[in-house]
Amino acid sequence: AEGRDLGTVVFPHAQIKLFLKADMEARVRRRAAQLKSMGIELEESKIRENIDERDRIDSTREISPLLKPPGARVIDTSNISIDQQVQMAEEYARRRAREISESETPGHIENRSLFFTSYFRTSSRVLLGLFKLLFGLTVHGEENLRNRGNFIFASNHISYADPPVVGSALNREVWFLAKKELFNNRFFRWLIRKYHAVPIDRDSFDRSAIRRVITLLKSGQSVLMFPEGTRSRDDSLKMPKIGLGYIALNSNSNIIPVFVSGTNRMGGAFLRREKVEVSIGPPIYIDSGYESDDRKKDYQLISSMVFEVIRMLKNEY
Repeated sequence: AEGRDLGTVVFPHAQIKLFLKADMEARVRRRAAQLKSMGIELEESKIRENIDERDRIDSTREISPLLKPPGARVIDTSNISIDQQVQMAEEYARRRAREISESETPGHIENRSLFFTSYFRTSSRVLLGLFKLLFGLTVHGEENLRNRGNFIFASNHISYADPPVVGSALNREVWFLAKKELFNNRFFRWLIRKYHAVPIDRDSFDRSAIRRVITLLKSGQSVLMFPEGTRSRDDSLKMPKIGLGYIALNSNSNIIPVFVSGTNRMGGAFLRREKVEVSIGPPIYIDSGYESDDRKKDYQLISSMVFEVIRMLKNEY
């Protein structure tokens, strides 16, 4: 599929993304040859002006602008043939396909390579069983958890029950960010630290907490984040904050979007009047060879891409 917004809006979770570019002189030269074949003669200065204007409109339009998806493989076509472009795309696609295939376990085999301390594995499975038994928890998309790698799990946030509900559904040990006010109570502080809570100040850009999370991800740990920053208290979605993109790009971490629903109505779920569901989406890959042109713009774009997948998950189930 090809188009200006396919890698950012339509297929933000595509496993392979290519971004083709060419310098201005190559584009002017190609456009002039195209026009000439149609019997149209136009000065190069006018062609250059038209291309500049089209770039400005495409890149600044409010809906579906032309943007390089973070994690996409860039192919500069300025001085190579179409056959060479196809060869480069094929070589990259085959390499990524091998990497993805090697990182997955067959569906019937437990992913034993995941990091799990004994108490965390046992308690998370007990908790998952209780949520299923008492509240009818249903987990969708478990096939997206077959990857051996570590991830940022990015979920919407509607209830204080979200961390244990979502965390128990992920079948791996995760760290998570929790607002610093939750650490005021001594017993509760001990409990959530035991389950890898990292305090964060939501009223500022908490560099200490963010550095801690990046360090954890680089060491191979997975992190559960609620990037909306606060609970919505219903199933409405808020645009994730750019901290998610900052952490993903600076730790070179892939992201798995998650949509949770029903945790704000646990009483009704206990009586089976409401449903508690966790929907796990396909990964959004940040390719290790990706070079950003504008990191601040990419932070926001990554967060927007995650939002699109969460929105898809909400509409799917």
